[in-house]
Amino acid sequence: GINAEYGKIFLLQPFLWFRLAKGSRCNHLLLSNYLLTTGHNHQELSSGFCLLTKLPHVIHDTRIIKGAHKTPEFTARINPFQKLPAVKDGDFVVWESHTILRYLAGKSQQISPVENDHWYPQDLQKRTYVDRYLDWHHTGLRGPMSTYFVVKWLKPITKQHVDVDEVKQAETKARQALETLEKIWLKNNPYLAGSEMSIGDLLCVNEISNAALAGLDMTAEAGPRTLKWYEAMKSLPHYKEIHSALFKFAEKTPTTSKL
Repeated sequence: GINAEYGKIFLLQPFLWFRLAKGSRCNHLLLSNYLLTTGHNHQELSSGFCLLTKLPHVIHDTRIIKGAHKTPEFTARINPFQKLPAVKDGDFVVWESHTILRYLAGKSQQISPVENDHWYPQDLQKRTYVDRYLDWHHTGLRGPMSTYFVVKWLKPITKQHVDVDEVKQAETKARQALETLEKIWLKNNPYLAGSEMSIGDLLCVNEISNAALAGLDMTAEAGPRTLKWYEAMKSLPHYKEIHSALFKFAEKTPTTSKL
């Protein structure tokens, strides 16, 4: 999950609680619900998954800037580590972003077992391929892309000093991550874990979209297989809706965005 200090970087985006209602309507007292507190791109990813899989949900703001994640209630009832994201389904609480996506995938399969199986397959070998990418993702992809986002975009707009070597290193590591996608993860398959899209692909495109906001030029930097995958991910239903806050903020902020 994202710790409190990291979460404070992204105060301009709301931090939300998603609640999964028993029925399709979301404006009534919920008997069984998700409580999903998210930060930065996890907000987009979690809400996007709910939209893609038609999981009904309600949104309630949680403000990190006011220390809502550090209150005794949040610490006792949601996440003792005071980190984001977290999910509550009735009395059942889940935290850690990858665990949350696995859980949401399981819930989506209860609604539509066949249609939603590909997100996190029941087949053991197929599921292992997804898990393999998830284990690599944090350090292999998210680390370089998050660093790129901070160094190339966040620090400049907040008038923080950025060293030239820091920029070069961020650019190199982002380029290396894209090269790994091309030569390993997408070498023999159209998606990261095989022939069908999974939650791993959603995690990956989310990080790359943020780096693109910061100026990462996928057309110039990504290999042909990775670029084809990226375009396919951007054509998903709700992609623009999911990232609407990101796009709007980019329009108002000086950037070399390549979205």
